[in-house]
Amino acid sequence: MLTEEELAELCHQHELSDFAVATVRHIRASDPSRNVSSGTKNVATHYASRKMGRVIKAEARSTELAALYEWDHDKTTHEFYDQPPMIKKIHDRGNGRTSATRYTPDYFRLAEDFIGWVECKAESWLQEREKSENPDYFRDEHGVWRCPSAEAYAKSVGLGFRVRSSRESDPIVTQNIADLSDYYDPSCPPTTPAQLQDAWALMGDAG
Repeated sequence: MLTEEELAELCHQHELSDFAVATVRHIRASDPSRNVSSGTKNVATHYASRKMGRVIKAEARSTELAALYEWDHDKTTHEFYDQPPMIKKIHDRGNGRTSATRYTPDYFRLAEDFIGWVECKAESWLQEREKSENPDYFRDEHGVWRCPSAEAYAKSVGLGFRVRSSRESDPIVTQNIADLSDYYDPSCPPTTPAQLQDAWALMGDAG
């Protein structure tokens, strides 16, 4: 996790306002705002994150848990928090009128290229929602999934909001990360040449 100095530097790099920085600090200091649960179509998971030094919860394996595996092992993500405090979705009702609904995003992520909320959704679910009369989720001209109502709130506080589709995760890569995660431990000593030779020999190739 980030030190106070590293957090201040990251916020400075992103040119966050004082209000945005205060929002980030509040989220970092808050407990998850709700409990996750399993259902007929999902299995809740408690993921022990090395990067965060705590348990991060996920409600779906192909979307949320896949994101956690990648964030926990990539070089750009610094921190991620599950079930952050509720935010507002600001809906444009036309004629200058707006309305707001409150909801809890899946995660809040601090990374080199992004600071803000992340909503993880299955690609099939997003495609179905896009067909509705007034879709809250749709693909822009670049094929990126968007949620304007949540983005409007994030922009109002000087932060970001992203929709992360299950299409962004390769199931094979995710499983490889899960299987090999113990070997990513920084405290694990480096493999010696002799150990490598032994491994190659066991696999039938000493060269």
